[in-house]
Amino acid sequence: MRFLPQCLLTLALAFPSAETHPSSAHGLLPGSVYAGHYVCGSPAWLLLHIEAADAAAVDAIFHFVYPRSTLHGAFSMRGSFSSDLGRLLLLTPREWIHRPPGKVVPIGLAGLVSADGARIAGEVLHSGCGSFELNRTAIDGAPAAFRLGEAKVRLPEGASPAADGREELRTLIDVVDQLIRDVREAQPPRAEEARLPLGAEADEAAGHASAERRQLVQMLRRQQWDAAYSTWRQLPPAEQHAAMRAVVPALSRLDLHASARLQHDAIRALSVFGGQPLVCGAIASLRAADARLVAFAEGQLHLALNRSGLAEADRLLEGLDRQLAALATPAAGGRERAAVMATLARLEAVAPRWAHAAFRRGELLAAAGDHKGCVAQQRRALELNEHHLPAMLQLAICYKELNDVAQALSTFLQLRGLHPSMAGLKRFKQWISFAAEQQQKVKAKKRSSRVPP
Repeated sequence: MRFLPQCLLTLALAFPSAETHPSSAHGLLPGSVYAGHYVCGSPAWLLLHIEAADAAAVDAIFHFVYPRSTLHGAFSMRGSFSSDLGRLLLLTPREWIHRPPGKVVPIGLAGLVSADGARIAGEVLHSGCGSFELNRTAIDGAPAAFRLGEAKVRLPEGASPAADGREELRTLIDVVDQLIRDVREAQPPRAEEARLPLGAEADEAAGHASAERRQLVQMLRRQQWDAAYSTWRQLPPAEQHAAMRAVVPALSRLDLHASARLQHDAIRALSVFGGQPLVCGAIASLRAADARLVAFAEGQLHLALNRSGLAEADRLLEGLDRQLAALATPAAGGRERAAVMATLARLEAVAPRWAHAAFRRGELLAAAGDHKGCVAQQRRALELNEHHLPAMLQLAICYKELNDVAQALSTFLQLRGLHPSMAGLKRFKQWISFAAEQQQKVKAKKRSSRVPP
């Protein structure tokens, strides 16, 4: 699929570096703001405002904006932090503060907090979403202006505080409202009906297919991504694979140099087909000079990996995420752990060939300190889908925790060769360089010892 190296994207939020914060048990300080991005069907910006944080609970406000559609909103969250589970932060949604129009569902977050509390990265707790990454910012109570990605944001003068007195939330809402205006002004006018040009071959391939398959092709053309996935997962397995064989070659014939939007839409169309090895391999192999495009594709890969193609498995995964949130609360015990393991076992039984189920079990084992078990599960995930990059990353980390430097380095280098810009690799860059240097020294020493007398 030669077109694929041309199509990839990222949403990067560039804020000034945060000031040094006093230490706390988890580094999450009341009043601090984290900025970043996530993917739920399409990329979105996220501002997470920590309202309260102690050893028992964390209260936060989740403020989001979808830059393409300018849809934005805010809701409160409550959750917990667990150092026993690898500095895991779990947040579940509560009440809407600013509810946008349409059928928008609040979502939860499960992520790991860095040792200094400056970074949070993990998964969005919804089957239709992927990963998120946040960095603490230096926004104060009333900045006059700052830069958010490509947009320089100026706050409106004389903005009134929020009715409930949350000054920081008032600032965030002002920022997002200004950002929306900037984005709307910068966007080129859209055609009356944007369509993905799949070509006549997709119609011919679907011509003798079921009505559902023909409907799927039309949904892809109309860029109805979520509806297309819902239709695809209702098809029998043979029909699912036939639909992929019809659409993927059609995507490969598109002139993706025509526009950035066409590149993005082609990646979204691929992610409709869920965690299939063919699709994941196509997305994971994407490389481009545009770092934003690369990161967008990585987000769509996470979205695809979270899609099993089975309604029951997707439902079980959503239930598992809710149970994990309950397990992280201070009152959780054996009953909650048993519920998690029972749901995971059911998920594996319903979708035995789904690599993401093995990956999730491996994550749980790693969080519990069972790195040998993690290695076994992530190897299983990669046997099912060799393009499951998060499983490859977790495998390398577990090898590292087991002090198996050779296997860890080999896996990290393999991952870097497949997807050198993967976000999760960044924090191991120094370790990889040091381990590679030490390995070279050992090899050089062995060669020198073989010199004949």
